[in-house]
Amino acid sequence: MCIEKKIILPVIFVLFAACSSPLLEWIEIEPSVQTESGTEPGTEPGTEPGPPPPLSYVSSAKGITAFSFDDILPADQTDTIRTTPSGNGKTPIQVVLPAGSEISNLTPTIKYIGKSISPESGVPRDFRYPVTYRVTADDDSWREYEVQVIVKTLDSADLKWFDIELPGIGYMAEGFVDQTAFTVSINVPSGTNPASLTAKVVHTGKSLSSSNTGVTYITPNTESEVTLTDDFTSPVTYTVTAEDGTAKYYTVTVTVNKSTDTGILDFAVFKENTYATQFPNVVIGLNMWGADIPIVIQVPNGTNETDMYARITLNDSNSTISHSGGPLVENPSGVFTGKIIFGPPDNQKAVYTVTAEDGVTQQDYVAIVSESPEFYYVDGVKGNDAWPDWYNGGSESLPFKTLSYAVQKAARDGIKKVLIMDDLDAVNGGAASGDSTFAIDLSTLPSANKKVTIASNVTGGTRTLRAGSSQRVLSITGGADLTFEGINITGGNTAGAGGGVYVTGNSKVDFTGNITGNSARSGGGVYVEGEGSSYSEFTFNGEISGNTATGSTAGYNSANPNDLTALAAMDGGGGVYIKGNADFWLDSGGTISGNTTKGAGGGVLVNGNVTGGSYYTGPDPVDYGLYVMGGKITGNNSTSWTYPHGGGGVYVARGFFELSGGEVTSNAANRQGGGVFVHWGEALFNADDSTINDNIGTGSSKAICNRGITELIGTTAADYVYVWNYDDPAVSPQKFDVGEDAVIETGIALAYSADNKNFITLSNLSGMAGSNTIEIDLESHLDAGGHFAGQLEPDWLGKKLIQGAAGTLNAALLGRLKLNTFTGQPSVYNMANTYTIKVSGGGTEGLFGK
Repeated sequence: MCIEKKIILPVIFVLFAACSSPLLEWIEIEPSVQTESGTEPGTEPGTEPGPPPPLSYVSSAKGITAFSFDDILPADQTDTIRTTPSGNGKTPIQVVLPAGSEISNLTPTIKYIGKSISPESGVPRDFRYPVTYRVTADDDSWREYEVQVIVKTLDSADLKWFDIELPGIGYMAEGFVDQTAFTVSINVPSGTNPASLTAKVVHTGKSLSSSNTGVTYITPNTESEVTLTDDFTSPVTYTVTAEDGTAKYYTVTVTVNKSTDTGILDFAVFKENTYATQFPNVVIGLNMWGADIPIVIQVPNGTNETDMYARITLNDSNSTISHSGGPLVENPSGVFTGKIIFGPPDNQKAVYTVTAEDGVTQQDYVAIVSESPEFYYVDGVKGNDAWPDWYNGGSESLPFKTLSYAVQKAARDGIKKVLIMDDLDAVNGGAASGDSTFAIDLSTLPSANKKVTIASNVTGGTRTLRAGSSQRVLSITGGADLTFEGINITGGNTAGAGGGVYVTGNSKVDFTGNITGNSARSGGGVYVEGEGSSYSEFTFNGEISGNTATGSTAGYNSANPNDLTALAAMDGGGGVYIKGNADFWLDSGGTISGNTTKGAGGGVLVNGNVTGGSYYTGPDPVDYGLYVMGGKITGNNSTSWTYPHGGGGVYVARGFFELSGGEVTSNAANRQGGGVFVHWGEALFNADDSTINDNIGTGSSKAICNRGITELIGTTAADYVYVWNYDDPAVSPQKFDVGEDAVIETGIALAYSADNKNFITLSNLSGMAGSNTIEIDLESHLDAGGHFAGQLEPDWLGKKLIQGAAGTLNAALLGRLKLNTFTGQPSVYNMANTYTIKVSGGGTEGLFGK
C-alpha cells in the first residue's frame, strides 16, 4: 500500500512520500502544544503526556497506481490505467501480455492508495474474464476497477486509444475508436487550431505510421504508447503493422466544435448616425438564470431617444446578431451597426438576439434607456460602490459608499450634484478603502465634466466630513470644479499642509459651511495652491475657526530679509494658507476667526507668486492672494516671537491682499502687524466701510506693519501704523500711500532710515475739506534722535498747513521747518518731540519721511 502523509510539528514541517500519484491526498496531524514546564496541556509536571491528538480529517484517497504479474517478465507486459470510469461505473485497467501467455491462474501484484483492496494483492485469479477490484479509503469510500488481460498475437495490430492534447487547456480530448469501421473520431473545442496537434496513441502492433507525415514509429513487442504531432486539418490514415507483417488502417478525423459563444464585447451608443457623439455610459448586465441580458443605456435628461445608433462588437466574429426593430450592417467582421428602434410593450426596449457559430445557441439582450438621475447619493455605512448600474446604483435607496467614488462617477456621468445622507467618517466609511482622507482627483476627466456640487440630502441641512487619525480631511486635485453647500470640515490633523481642506492642481472650490478644529504645519483650516502653469481658487462663505498651524522658523534669511526663496518656505496660516498662483475670496458671509499659529499669519498667510522669479524685479507684485469682499478676519493670533513672524490677522509674505468693505479686527501678534503685516507684496484697503481696529501688535504696528506696498483708500485704521520701508527700493518694493478719505486715527510711525529712503505718500487729496482729513502722528518714542524730511509743493504756501494743539499757527514749528518756495527742496532738522501734522484742502501731494 502506498500512502503519503504530512505530519505537522510545532516548528518543522516534514513530508514523507513513498510513491507518486495524482490520486494522493494529505493527512494532517495537529501539532502538539508545549507548556512552559515542557509537558502536554492537561498533565502534571513529570507525568507521561496523554494520547496523541486526533487526525484533523480522515483521508478519502483511494486508487490503483500499478498492476503487474510477477511470474511474467516486466519487459513483456504493459499496464494502462485510465483515469475515468467507463459506462459500467468501473475504471478500466488493461494489461497486455506476450503471445502464448496462460492467463487462467495468474497472481497479480497491485500497488494502491487506500485502506484496503479486495481481492487482495498476491491472490491468484482467472483473468480469462474481466476481474473487478474494489479499493477502500480510510473514510470507507471506495472505487472499483475492472482489469482486462489481453494476450498479444503475432498478427496483433489494433489501435486501442487515440487522444489529442488540447493546447493551453491541460487535458486530453479522447478519441472514439471504432474497431469495426477502423475509424477514430475526436472532437476538440472551438478555437483549436487543428494544423498542429500532439496525440497520445496506444496500439498493439510493432509499428505505427502516418499517411500525412510519412513518419513510422517502431515500438517494442508489447502494447505501446506513441507521442506524435500531426496536421489534422483533414482526416489522417494511420497504419498499424503486426509482427507478422499484417496491417490495419485507421482513419482519424478531428472535428473542431463550433462556438457556442453568444457574448457581446462592446455596445456603443451614439446620438446620430455619424457615430461621432457617443454616450459614455452603456452597461451590459449579466446572464442570470438564462434570462434576457439587460443593456442599460444611460443618457442625460431630455435626450432624443428616437435618434440613437449602436455599434456592437461580438465576442466571436463567427456569431451573428439581429435586431427586432430593424436591420444591422456588419462591417468589419463581428462588428454591427444600426439604428436603435424601441418597440413594444412600452416603446422603451430594443431586443437584440445573438446566434452562436453553431447556429443553435442563442441569447437575447434587451436594450433599455435610462435617463441619468438628478443626484447621486452617498452613505458611508450603508452604501456600496460596487452597485451595477442596472441596479440603479447611486440612488437614494442604493447609495454609494465613498465620496470620492460618487464624485468621480457623477463627473463622468454628467450628474451635477452628490448628496450626502449622513455625516461621513473617513475611517468608518465615506473614504476609499484603506484611506483616511476624502480624496477627490478628477485629473482623468475632461474639463467639461469636472463641475459637481456636494451637499446635504436635507434641504437647508448640513453634513460633516471627519478625517482619520493624523490625516487631512479633504483633498481636491486634478482640475476639479466643486461647490460645497452646507458641508462642515473637522478633525483634520497632518504634519503637512491643509489640515481641513487641501486644494491644488488647477482646481476651483466654492465652499459654504464651516471649517473648524483642524491642524497642519501650514494652513490649519485651508491650504490652496497653484504651481507652475496651474491656478487654483477658493471662494468661501461660512466660518473658518479654531484651526491651528504649527508653523516653524522657516521663511526668513537674516542676511537678506527679502530673500523670496526663503519667504516661499514660510509656514503658518492658522486659518488659511494661500500659495503660488492661487486666490482665496472671503465673501460678505465669510469669517476667519479664532485661528492660531506659531508661524506667520494667525488668520491668513498669503504667499503668492511674484513677477520675475526668485527676486522681484518689476514695479509691483502680481495679484495672486487674498480678497476680502465684505468678510471678517477677527480674533486670530500669531504667537511666534521669531522675526519676521507676525500678522495676527493677515501676513502677506508675497503676493496681494485686498480688503474691500470688510473688517480686520481684534487680532493679535507677538511680533509686528497685529492686524496686517505686509512683508513682500501689496495690500490694498479699498472701501469706505473697511476697518482695521482693536488689533494688538508690537509697538506702533497694531493695525498695519508695512515693508512692501500698502495703499489706504477710504479705510479707517483705528490703531497705529508702522511704516518700515528701510530696504533698498531697487531691490524690494516700498510704498505707503494714504489716499482719499483714509483715516489713521492713532498715528503713523516711521522706521529709521539714514539715507531718507523711507517715505509716506499722500495722494488723491483733491476736493478734501472740512472733516475729510488725514492725520499723521510722528511719535518720538521710535527714535528720539530721528529726523524729519518733508517736501511740499509751492502752492501749499499760505494754506493752513501746520497747527498746534490749540488750532493756531505754530510759528515755532514753522520756523524749524524751512521750505524753499522756489525749488520745493526740504531742509532737515532734528525733532525730539511728538507733533501732529494735519493736512487739509488743496489738490497736491506731499512726501514725508523720518
